[in-house]
Amino acid sequence: MIEVPVFLFGSLPCTLGSPWQQLNKRRKSWPARSKYLRNQIIALHDNFMTLAMHIAAHKDGNVCYEWPSQCTLWRDPRVIRMITKFKMDMVAINGCMLGLKSSKGNPIKKPWTLRSSFPELLEVFCESCLCDKCHTHDLAAGRQMAKTSYYPRLMTDKIHHAMKVYIAHRTSDPDPIAKKPEDLNQPDAWLTSEVQ
Repeated sequence: MIEVPVFLFGSLPCTLGSPWQQLNKRRKSWPARSKYLRNQIIALHDNFMTLAMHIAAHKDGNVCYEWPSQCTLWRDPRVIRMITKFKMDMVAINGCMLGLKSSKGNPIKKPWTLRSSFPELLEVFCESCLCDKCHTHDLAAGRQMAKTSYYPRLMTDKIHHAMKVYIAHRTSDPDPIAKKPEDLNQPDAWLTSEVQ
């Protein structure tokens, strides 16, 4: 029986760690709201860790995680323990270099941080994924904030490519890496239109 690599990609709600919560702290409702958000993230993280431990116990189990770079939850002791437990390295990326745009069609910078237990994921994002400062950005605020909750198509293409490369390296199957790395700068033709 052939064992197939397993990948767990996590991105739990980061509301509690958002910089925008600094404004909410002035509201009378903040203590109750923050308690709710804290209990929520603890429960979700505990469930994620239960699943991640099962995945990591697999011979080829891999754990990945994403949050906005400014999210203060990265400094939470539970998250730090997770990063240490699964030996997750880091890469920083910007949404504007991956096709993230506002409703006006202008780039949104959106700094993301990826943590991964398998290096192939970091390698596909280590080049040309930080803002080249050759364009102006629309602010990720208000109605534009919702658009940043979704990954651009090019970002998901790169994530899937990293998984294919990982599998190819361990199975000697050339098919998963049929697409050349340089081709990843352009989405597949059938992926260029937005999902309606």
